[in-house]
Amino acid sequence: MYFTDFFTPELITDRATQQLKLAELSEKEMQLLTFSCSEMSYAEIAEIMKSSTKKVEGYRDKLHKKLGVKTKVGLALFAIRSGIVPIEKIPSPTTIFNH
Repeated sequence: MYFTDFFTPELITDRATQQLKLAELSEKEMQLLTFSCSEMSYAEIAEIMKSSTKKVEGYRDKLHKKLGVKTKVGLALFAIRSGIVPIEKIPSPTTIFNH
């Protein structure tokens, strides 16, 4: 795939910015970011993370601020675009709850 000179610097800057933002995240925030790519509710995510729904909502709010996104879809898109979760590896509730 080829990019013109117009797009390349923007893509590199975007990727670098994403990596800087990721470096600021706690372990729990990274877990939530990964689980945000699934169809699980925040209550289900809290159960998997062995945490309360309130705490998970707190992590979510911090992620929204740190990453500059507004919704769960925004979290999922950020995770996919930054390479944390390859689209073919998005966890499903069935996969997680059966382990």
